[in-house]
Amino acid sequence: MYKKIFFPADFSEVSKKALAHIKKLKAVGAEEVVVFHVIDDRTQLPLAYIETVHAQQKEEAKKNMAAL
Repeated sequence: MYKKIFFPADFSEVSKKALAHIKKLKAVGAEEVVVFHVIDDRTQLPLAYIETVHAQQKEEAKKNMAAL
C-alpha cells in the first residue's frame, strides 16, 4: 500500500473525482495524503490582471482546502 500520496488539486471536476479515490486509498491504509493547490497558468491573461486574478484564486483555494 502507499505510504504517502501527493495530490495536486486544481478543484476542477476531474480533480474532485480524483479526490474521492484518494479518500478511499487513505481509508484502506495510506499513511499520509499531502494536498497542494495548483494553478494552470496556461491561460493567456494580460499582465495587468494577473495580480487580481491570483488574489481571487488564492481566496478560492483557501475555501476549497478548508472544505476538505
